[in-house]
Amino acid sequence: MQNWTKEKRMLRNENVPHIWNCQSIEVRGAIYITGGSIANTKTYLRSVYKVDEATWKLVPQADMNYARDAHGVIAWRNQYIVVVGSWHVEQSTKTCELYDTINNRWTV
Repeated sequence: MQNWTKEKRMLRNENVPHIWNCQSIEVRGAIYITGGSIANTKTYLRSVYKVDEATWKLVPQADMNYARDAHGVIAWRNQYIVVVGSWHVEQSTKTCELYDTINNRWTV
């Protein structure tokens, strides 16, 4: 990633694997990263991270109820994240869940 000063920044967290097919969205001035799969595996993730822009580290948030890979994501009312479907995960292809960014809670 690059910030507005065009200086390269790398998102880092020693406990986070290399993730493919995740989604990112901005809500209330913060960037969230949802789901995805671990690179070169068929391991699909329920994890959610918030980007700490001061340190460029990924801060774990509450996990989604379903693992999601290449899913849809939108922000709603500047407080919520809505995630829909999945590409590879059968259990979540026809589901939708809502994340409350203030209360760090998911609802199916």
